[in-house]
Amino acid sequence: MTPIDMRTLVTLFVVINAVCTVVALSLWRQSHTRICGTAFWVAQLSSQGLATILIVLRGQIPDWMSMVLANTIAVVGCVFGLMGLERFVGRVLRHWPHWLLVGVFAGVHWYFAFITPDLGLRNLNFSVAVLLVFGQTAWLA
Repeated sequence: MTPIDMRTLVTLFVVINAVCTVVALSLWRQSHTRICGTAFWVAQLSSQGLATILIVLRGQIPDWMSMVLANTIAVVGCVFGLMGLERFVGRVLRHWPHWLLVGVFAGVHWYFAFITPDLGLRNLNFSVAVLLVFGQTAWLA
């Protein structure tokens, strides 16, 4: 049996994400007047897809786009998912801490991408940011 290579897996992820985005957009068009939060879920799926595409284009686009911008868009997508869930359950919280988190994340990510390059610390930075947002999402759910 031949193992699936990384390019195939990433391509499948992009295609599946695009299909999910189209389905979510269709659901938003049908139910946005009755169900709150669906627009944020469309934004979340779109952000995750765009971030993945920017990461896949590494080497063909500037490094700041494939490293810093792509990961920042991924974290913003996670925040959009949280905002959509908040609206869905009817409990909207303050969002300035989330946007402060995104700003700090982007600055730290940029620092460890260009000033002191360190992939391990960039991974840790991304993991902590996503953990904070997903922790709130899990608590809210």
